[in-house]
Amino acid sequence: MKKNKVKFDDNYIKKLYLEIYDHLQEIKLNPKIYEQHQNWVKKICEPKYKLIQNLAYLLEQKDIVFKDKEMIISILNSILLLNQNISHQMVKYPYLSNIIIEFIYFYKKEFHKIHLNSINILSFIYDSNNISSLMNGTLIEILFNSLKIIEEQNILENIIYMLIEINSLYKKVENNDFLNYYHINSNSYLIIEIILQFLNKENNKSKIIKILLCLKNIFDKEQKDILRIKDLETFIDISIRQFESINDNEIICGFLDILTRVTKYNNYYSLMYKTKELQDILDEYIASNKVSDSIKSKSGKILKNIVKHLKLKLFMKTNYHGLTLDQFDDDIDGVEEEEESEEEEENDNEGEDQ
Repeated sequence: MKKNKVKFDDNYIKKLYLEIYDHLQEIKLNPKIYEQHQNWVKKICEPKYKLIQNLAYLLEQKDIVFKDKEMIISILNSILLLNQNISHQMVKYPYLSNIIIEFIYFYKKEFHKIHLNSINILSFIYDSNNISSLMNGTLIEILFNSLKIIEEQNILENIIYMLIEINSLYKKVENNDFLNYYHINSNSYLIIEIILQFLNKENNKSKIIKILLCLKNIFDKEQKDILRIKDLETFIDISIRQFESINDNEIICGFLDILTRVTKYNNYYSLMYKTKELQDILDEYIASNKVSDSIKSKSGKILKNIVKHLKLKLFMKTNYHGLTLDQFDDDIDGVEEEEESEEEEENDNEGEDQ
């Protein structure tokens, strides 16, 4: 389908968009004016006026635009100020994302206003159906680097969700550019914080699955505990809430996958946060006929991790008669079997007495 191109005098167009930008800026700074001009803003954004097509076409005129930073800034700022009214339209024009990405590359050497505004716009207009165009190591690195300078929370969240989407496209951990940059970037801790915020409020199944996959891939790439103590508490609270409120096997498996990894590392055992509640839920899953075999298997692995670490903790604490850990395990297992046998005998005696 041909793009709707318009003939224009570049000086006239430049003047027009500078005027639009000045007016939008004035509206933004004065809420009373905004209320009075809401209709005007909505009006100029109506599809019939083809504002988006014209903006995109204007930005494509590299011989004009790349020579005039003031013009680029006015156009990009106009797009940002109009975002609430036009973002749903902008998604319909994938080539606009490509133009914005070109600006991001072109100005990447310095965090120029054009570079930052382009990242902000991309975070609003990328389309998950065309996300594969963002599977580029250079762009992923730029997005990671932008995390430390983005001040607006909603834009920061949009960029991180864009990275989560990008991660979901990679089939293998080894070839995943998102994970490679996560591993070396100093801003990576922000991603975990925002991911947990997403999980705490997200209801969309597809998004929850992608967020959990991102956490799982990070664990598998880093091969260490990636959750700090306060993050562990948050994740366990979210997990228990999900287990108690949903019946979706895929989502439950996603949370169990993370808990399988969490319970491999020592951070969890320095905390032991809500372990009894968690064990009770996992025991119920194993005994239930209403959950999948995969849920039963993952629940068993988590419980095995917990028991193994508790035994190790007890062994280190007591130095149990100079035994090796294997001998200690056998000794503990024997004690447990004796206790179970004594308990059964007591129950039998109680039955006879009755």
